[in-house]
Amino acid sequence: MNIRVTSLALLMVTLLIGGKTSAATLNQAFTNDFQTNAVYLWSPDPLNMTLDGVSFGANMTAWKADLHTPARLVLSGPTLGTALGSFNLLMNYKNTPFKLEWAEVFFDNITNVVLGYGTLTYNGSGWSNAGVATHLIDIPLHPNAAATPVPSAVVLMLSALALIPLQRLSQRRAACTA
Repeated sequence: MNIRVTSLALLMVTLLIGGKTSAATLNQAFTNDFQTNAVYLWSPDPLNMTLDGVSFGANMTAWKADLHTPARLVLSGPTLGTALGSFNLLMNYKNTPFKLEWAEVFFDNITNVVLGYGTLTYNGSGWSNAGVATHLIDIPLHPNAAATPVPSAVVLMLSALALIPLQRLSQRRAACTA
């Protein structure tokens, strides 16, 4: 009788202490669908699925991860033609199904264009895609603009305008002393 009670108690303690679901790992290859130079990835539920790593494959060796957190990954690099690049995404998850939001973006010097987006759902054996993404607001509308140099003619004009009040002040002083 004591052995049965002890075994039951041990089982209860094990369930209470180790009740967390063990995580599984998925290393999935993805290919770009559009002519793109940036890919955004989000985990809508980072308590269930985290983005744990990325490696770049065909035609993407010059790409890099600009931002990498368990819930968000931003990839960028030279512009790729449609379906010419691939990358592997390492995801850890506790339960299926889980979701992965994505967006492919083309950045030019004027504006950023979202070419495609969606929400992938992994059910444990395969993916399905829905054309909905809630994190598109995280994509900046305009690229980061580099500081543009001020032309020397503008600098010369502004410095001349700054001297006008000094010239008037010296004229007033001259008039007062005369």
